[in-house]
Amino acid sequence: MRWKFLLLFIFLASMTIYFRRRSASVSASVSTLSKQEPFHSEEGFACTEHDSVWSSDLAIADAAVQETSESIQSGPVNICGFLDNIDQDSDYHLVVVKETCTLYIFRNSIQIGRVSASVGSNPDLSDKISPRDMRTPEGTFPIVSREKSAHWKLNGMKCYGPWFLRLDTPEWKGIGIHGTDDPASLGRPSSMGCIKVANEVVCKLKNLPLSTPVTIVRRSEDIEAAGLSLAFHDGSSEASADAEAQIFSENEGG
Repeated sequence: MRWKFLLLFIFLASMTIYFRRRSASVSASVSTLSKQEPFHSEEGFACTEHDSVWSSDLAIADAAVQETSESIQSGPVNICGFLDNIDQDSDYHLVVVKETCTLYIFRNSIQIGRVSASVGSNPDLSDKISPRDMRTPEGTFPIVSREKSAHWKLNGMKCYGPWFLRLDTPEWKGIGIHGTDDPASLGRPSSMGCIKVANEVVCKLKNLPLSTPVTIVRRSEDIEAAGLSLAFHDGSSEASADAEAQIFSENEGG
């Protein structure tokens, strides 16, 4: 009989040690998850690095982000200086053409440059109708804030570049112009709804005055409806060779 009690005692002791260790491991995992900070998604949903599913019930992460350096590497971009000296007394206007994934810069209604961009990855390129449809909203929206975003993450990965220029899009949250940690994604629809540009470009655009309007259209011909023309700064319908040297290449930055 004694050996039976001895075996029972050893079994119970082993099970006690096992469950104590398992409980400690689970507690440590929960503690680690609870410390994960929320990050901004392009649609405004807050997730942690361990989240794999969007949740609109989570609080939107609009807290201040950490101070970061703007010297983030990205693809080569020829800045050419047309945004080096922002004139605060001039009227600037940004226009995004979804069909060509191009962002145009206008000053006093005159085009002064264009850059390669990226828009929502939905292949129909139509107007946004629901929060998760991967479309970029169409219309004219002002820039309402400049936010440092180098530490923002999507599904655990940095992808917003150094700056996020938030747009006032009344029906949608989390839409803006930002940089990218994947320059190869520019020049084609690849975002969840925001406008992506090269990091060097967004570092220039952040100097534009707040309330600068951003007009988003589907086709180039829709720009005329906004009272603007794609004629370059020399007034011709096509940029001269010298003028072409002053604008961003459509293929630069990926």
